[in-house]
Order: sequence, then C-alpha cells, then structure tokens
Amino acid sequence: MTLTVDHDLMGEASRCARVCVALCVCAGCFLGSSTAAVVASKPFAANVSLAGVGPLTLDLSARQVANVVDGPILGLGASSSASLYVPICSGAMQGTAYFFGPGGALHDPSNDHLISIWFTAGAKTRRGVGIGSTRAEVRRAYGTQQLHTGPNGLYIVGQRLAQARVRPAVYFVFERNKVTVLGFGSFQVLRSDASVLAMPIVHC
Repeated sequence: MTLTVDHDLMGEASRCARVCVALCVCAGCFLGSSTAAVVASKPFAANVSLAGVGPLTLDLSARQVANVVDGPILGLGASSSASLYVPICSGAMQGTAYFFGPGGALHDPSNDHLISIWFTAGAKTRRGVGIGSTRAEVRRAYGTQQLHTGPNGLYIVGQRLAQARVRPAVYFVFERNKVTVLGFGSFQVLRSDASVLAMPIVHC
C-alpha cells in the first residue's frame, strides 16, 4: 500500500512532483514501526473548529498526534533537520498535520508542536461547511463580522491560546468558488501564502 505525497497544495499533477512512499518498505522514513504499514488512520471525532480538530490541538507533539490517529510520522529532508508530518486518513477525511519546534528531527518528535493541519477531502467545521462548500455558504455560516480575507481564501481567527502561545485560525482555501482545502492551525502560519503552497498533500 502507498501514500502519495503532493508537494504543491494548490497544484494539479501537471504542476507538481509526486513522491510515492511505500510504507511497508520505507520504514526508515518513519517513526513508529508498529503502524508504519498502515495507511488508514483510526476514526476519531474530527469537526474543525478554533478549538482544534476533534482531539487534535495546537499544544500536541508529532508523537502525540501520531498516537491519536494511529499513523506514521513522516520526515521530509535530512534526518537531523527534517520537517515532520503526520498523514491523516480517517474515513473520508484526508489531510496532513505539520510540526515545528526545538526537536526538528526524526529521532526526537516529542518536542515539536503542531502548527497546522491542511485537509483536502472530507473535512467540515462545526457549522457544517468545509471541503466542497461555496464561498456564499461559508459566508452564511460565519457572517462578515467573523470572516477575514487572506491569500487564496477566507479565515476566522480566535483568541491567543495560553498553552500554545499562538492564535488559532480556520482557513478556507477556494478554487473556482468552492473550498478545496480546509486548514486549522496557528494564525501566523495559516495566513502565509507560502505555507499553503508548500504544504504537501497526502493522498490516502
């Protein structure tokens, strides 16, 4: 079984390179060998909100998120300075959690904290809008007072979290007037156009 990692979140196959990672033969790329051959994450309550994605919150480490979704930890880059990702494949939901922190390496994923999750399928907010929703539906759900305009879409932002020292946000990325990507994470990260374009997609 394989995961396909797409390194251009907004691009189609013709505009990006895809790397197929065979989980059962590339165990050196992952941590948690007991789940390295498993593509599908275990189901969990996963409505997207400013509080988190179900049990996934901004104060969790890569190891903790991997334990929740029963998925592998993927490192892109050299082992001493890798960016850490955890694929999320829970039912219809497909997404990628991204981590950053003092660990910054495959051998120590416990010190890195969650900074964003980008979903490309199956994800909706507590107000019932998400992947596939129109811009008008998102505006009706949240109103003009809550929504802000950012690169490629609309977002809502919450109050600063004491435990994570960041402001949480939910980001709706549109293509042809429909939400194609739904993000949750640090406002400082999600509002950056570069973070949207650089985030790899994991196709389950």
